[in-house]
Amino acid sequence: MTPRVSVVLPVHNGARFVQRALDSVLGQTMQDFEIIAVDDGSTDETSEVIASVQDRRVRLVSQPNRGLASARNRGVDEANGKLIAFLDADDEWLPDKLSKQLSSFRPGVVVYSDVMFWDDRRDQAIGTYVVFDRFPRRADKFSGDLLTTLLAQSVVHPSSIMIAREDFNVVGAFDVSFPLAEDWDLCLRCAETMTFVRIEEPLVKVYRRPDSLSSDSARMIVAGTKVLEAARGRLIAAGRFDDRLKAAAALGDFGVRDMSRARRSLFAAAARRPWMIGRWRWAVSALLWGLLRGRE
Repeated sequence: MTPRVSVVLPVHNGARFVQRALDSVLGQTMQDFEIIAVDDGSTDETSEVIASVQDRRVRLVSQPNRGLASARNRGVDEANGKLIAFLDADDEWLPDKLSKQLSSFRPGVVVYSDVMFWDDRRDQAIGTYVVFDRFPRRADKFSGDLLTTLLAQSVVHPSSIMIAREDFNVVGAFDVSFPLAEDWDLCLRCAETMTFVRIEEPLVKVYRRPDSLSSDSARMIVAGTKVLEAARGRLIAAGRFDDRLKAAAALGDFGVRDMSRARRSLFAAAARRPWMIGRWRWAVSALLWGLLRGRE
């Protein structure tokens, strides 16, 4: 029987924590799923841990180390379900994650949830995913048309995403040229043609590890800059890069610390709408940031 949801779980050298991720899926209140665990060239006992799970819904796929984007794409290629949900091997789902997302799902929509960052040593939450909101007065910023918000900041964690496989195929796979921030790139491409539904409660635990890819701030800045550049190119080519999106992308430049471009873009945005005080504040902030960094 075809499963309703295919859970794509990429892992590289995750023998220490992949069992926790698998258990969090197997413990879901909604049990109509399969798990495609993609071992991306691990050199530890990752494959052995996955293979030891006594559940026929868990399928191990192995490939040479090609990176997270490639592993996720391989998992989707191997999937049988009509819906795809992603879970990074060092994260964990709460038991009702799938059931709550399914109740909100419809074609043409990306369903995602809030996440909580988790301190494993103290066994407690240390924050939520959207810590700094650049649009404090917009009530609809995290559901519906999310393109403006996503240009300004990445607010969708990959371990919370559920998408129809058909929609994923139309939008296109994760871009393997991005070793980091590939999930932000995918969400931006989704937002260009699709809408989002946010479940306003944390259904994912994201464990903070010093050796995780996302902890490399310098590489994340470089990757984020490339993601925004690609988004600009697509929107310009489509004739959609209007003032609203230009201003949002300028905030994205600020977020990824591309301050040279942020200053130019933010002052240009402020000049186009001089009555919008918020734009001047961001432009001045980018200018002050550059001056302060120059003194360090």
